[in-house]
Amino acid sequence: MVVRLPRQVTNTWREKMFKVLDETSYSVYKDMELETVTRWKSNNWKCITKNGFYLNIIIKGGTLYLDLAETENALGDHAMPVIKYNDKTIKDLSAMMAAANKITVPQISFEQIKEFMNWTCNPEKMWDI
Repeated sequence: MVVRLPRQVTNTWREKMFKVLDETSYSVYKDMELETVTRWKSNNWKCITKNGFYLNIIIKGGTLYLDLAETENALGDHAMPVIKYNDKTIKDLSAMMAAANKITVPQISFEQIKEFMNWTCNPEKMWDI
């Protein structure tokens, strides 16, 4: 289940929603320009950057793993954990899920990732988001 944030949520709260796990990896992946984005599974996207690199996005247990490679075949070998929900966000989302009688763990959405990482992509080249 993907939990969407209401539009009125402030950027300050949005910035506090995630915790950066690795500053070096975060600095490599932030502010990227994506040429295309395609969903492969509910927690996996494949992208091509404006520079022609391949980017694999995987979410496991509320943690975002990113992998960048020159070829699609090389993806998956070097995925790095970059961000995750911070502890307060997990508690807040768990409370929301309990109040709604939902058992599934909320998943990070691509839009949340894109906003937090300050990525850009033409909406016409984003498939099955």
